[in-house]
Amino acid sequence: EPTLCMAAANLTCSAAAAAVSGICTTASPSTSSESQSDFMWGMLVSIVGDVIISVGLALQKLAHNRVKQLKQLKQGDSAAASAEDVEKGATLPHDGGGVFSLPVWWLGISLTVGGEIGNFAAYGDPNTPASVVTAVGCVGVISNSIISTLWLQEPYRLRD
Repeated sequence: EPTLCMAAANLTCSAAAAAVSGICTTASPSTSSESQSDFMWGMLVSIVGDVIISVGLALQKLAHNRVKQLKQLKQGDSAAASAEDVEKGATLPHDGGGVFSLPVWWLGISLTVGGEIGNFAAYGDPNTPASVVTAVGCVGVISNSIISTLWLQEPYRLRD
């Protein structure tokens, strides 16, 4: 029995050593450039996904701001509502249905989900390490800062 056990152990050790040597060997230049382009693919998918998420979140916030303005207009606080809303005689969609009845909110949620699917694809890419996809997530923070300042007219503070 001990020889059978030693034979199985040697076979297991040999297979592990072969696997480790296959991982640790350097790749040929053609394989390396192919791997680098695959690596870039996952990183680009993550960057695009993060920007799409930022746009989607901005659209959702736009819908929330719109509902807030329309509620203020309905309550008679015309100073808080925009002049454009007052001129149009704007009303809340579906008698106060909130953001769920605004197409811009649904577009925003769709973009957010689509961007997250892109991030999941980047995380699932075997050639792109999760540490890279996570680090590239800072693009979402930067693009959100830019979009909120330019599009939503939110103030940009030094601490931002």
